[in-house]
Amino acid sequence: GSFEFFTYYSTFEIPLLQWGFLLLVYSFFAQVFEAYDLHRSSRFDLILYHIILAVSWSVLVFLMTPKITPFLPEHRIDILYFYFALLIGVVLWRFTYINLLIRPWFYKWVVLVAKQKDMESLSKALMNSDPHYKIIGFLDLTQKSHTAPTASDPSETLSDIPMIPLEELEGFIQQHEVKDIVVANNSRQNLTLPLYRTLLELSKKGLSIRDYNKEYEAMNARVPIHHVKKEFYRFFPYHRANQNKLSLFFQRMLDLLISLFGLIVFMPVFIVLIGLMNLLFNRGPLFYTQKRVGQNGEKFTIYKFRTRGILDFQDAFQSHPAYDLMSLLQDVRRDIPANMEAGLIAYFVAHAGLDARAFQRAYAVLGVQRNLRILGVFARLALQENKANYLVHMPRVWRYIQRNLRAPGLQGLKALIDAEFPSPANLNWTV
Repeated sequence: GSFEFFTYYSTFEIPLLQWGFLLLVYSFFAQVFEAYDLHRSSRFDLILYHIILAVSWSVLVFLMTPKITPFLPEHRIDILYFYFALLIGVVLWRFTYINLLIRPWFYKWVVLVAKQKDMESLSKALMNSDPHYKIIGFLDLTQKSHTAPTASDPSETLSDIPMIPLEELEGFIQQHEVKDIVVANNSRQNLTLPLYRTLLELSKKGLSIRDYNKEYEAMNARVPIHHVKKEFYRFFPYHRANQNKLSLFFQRMLDLLISLFGLIVFMPVFIVLIGLMNLLFNRGPLFYTQKRVGQNGEKFTIYKFRTRGILDFQDAFQSHPAYDLMSLLQDVRRDIPANMEAGLIAYFVAHAGLDARAFQRAYAVLGVQRNLRILGVFARLALQENKANYLVHMPRVWRYIQRNLRAPGLQGLKALIDAEFPSPANLNWTV
């Protein structure tokens, strides 16, 4: 029959070293793909996908490793037999483990943050999805700082889930070894500033802060219609990545390898190309450094080619149609002729079908606001971070402000700025 060729991988013919290596490879990929993640381990349907990934990579690495593993079999169909034999064995073991061997010590303790009126329904929805998922504490979403009932034992029933005072949240988490906080918040107005700050500090300490909708979807493979409302946007940096240290390490190593390859291959080309463009069109240093905020609020220094010019869009927000055009035509690093600015504004207004007078007023108002902000930013960079190179652009920014203040209807604002700011002739653009 077809299986008569399946003799190459006979249990008695493969040395113990090779079986040990196969087990080691599978253990590694099982950790990388979270095949034994306790958050999912009690749900066979959620873990199956991760098992398939782990087995597939394990078989590939095992067969492609020279010296340790056997040479490829004469009949290639044996590879397929071997793959399915390993996959079926692991699947049967996980099925047996989940349904027969799992014990209450795999319970996952969770604190739920939600409105008090929604607590019971939201808690039931999560705990009914997984019998080992236990919500042991509750925090009122609108709570600022007030006295609440003392937290009781986590083994109590749903109706007795304790309400935790905000000031006692960290102690409660340490006492009960809580690893996750789930936040049911579908409106930015609900999350109070004290609660936001508390959650942010806990997140920096390594606690996983998860969104209720994503948690429910991960457990049930469907969106919680009973909770999702019109606003899908989130204003808290909920954890989207897993907390598996080995998986994160593997991903980080892959990022570094790809980055190193890109630097080696493309860096010489970029240095020549960008250096030539800077020499011809944008004289100045080839590189620049900047302090930025990274993961968990940690500051780091970025080293970057100095390629920014007129087209400098670093953030995208919903705003008036005039804002992007004004940002382009009033670039802080390049002088744009006034006649060119006026012509492009007229072209934009005509093709967009906008009211010219209203657009010009909005353009001027936004120009004053943006350029005043830029003046403050450049002054801070020069005074606090010793970046005096920004001062060379400030006279241009000031001219933009004066030009915008000549627009109809801004006389009052112009009088205020003239009174509070020194005249251009008296400004000293040095540190």
